Amino acid sequence: TQANPEGFYEDKSIQNENNKLFRYLTEHGKSSDFGFFLARNKTERVKEVYLMNKVRRAIDDLNVRTKTKWGFKDPALCITFRRLHTYFKDVNPIYIIRDPSEVVISEVTTGGSSPIKAFNLWNECVLNILEYKLKFKGPLVLYHKLIQKDKKTLQRINTYLRSDKKKLSQPIKVQHYRSKGSLPLPEYTERLWKHILKVEENE
Repeated sequence: TQANPEGFYEDKSIQNENNKLFRYLTEHGKSSDFGFFLARNKTERVKEVYLMNKVRRAIDDLNVRTKTKWGFKDPALCITFRRLHTYFKDVNPIYIIRDPSEVVISEVTTGGSSPIKAFNLWNECVLNILEYKLKFKGPLVLYHKLIQKDKKTLQRINTYLRSDKKKLSQPIKVQHYRSKGSLPLPEYTERLWKHILKVEENE
């Protein structure tokens, strides 16, 4: 498209099923729960398992079609990853975070969001990533360094993917930023972005 001249690389079948799971979790207000067994009743649990199995089958189908190793990138993973990890214990997560100003511009120009809503979206996704990182170890990578093929960044990813899972990166002290109320906006985002830059630098 004109907005993305280099094209889209998501696997459509996996993305479609993952988005269905994303919509279900967000509509039912359970995006922050650990594990799908925290669903409130049997009907919800059965629905979650059904949707996750659909994602799983799409991934299994990709494994049949492609014999090589591959990665799956989808912003909806900020919400669904904790659920999907229940099924995929051998996944090696890589946490990619984009500059919030770029996210806001993208959301406003292509997604039709307001700037405030876009800031909130970035904040929420990054908070989820920081929480995931405490439980599921993996490198935190800055998006602009990845697309610029920064040598140090690529080396970190390569070393991580070749590592024994038990000997992965040392635990990093990550401050919990999540608040009970609505998130403060641009000023809060700036502090959170500076924190991300420090975490990435210290890794």
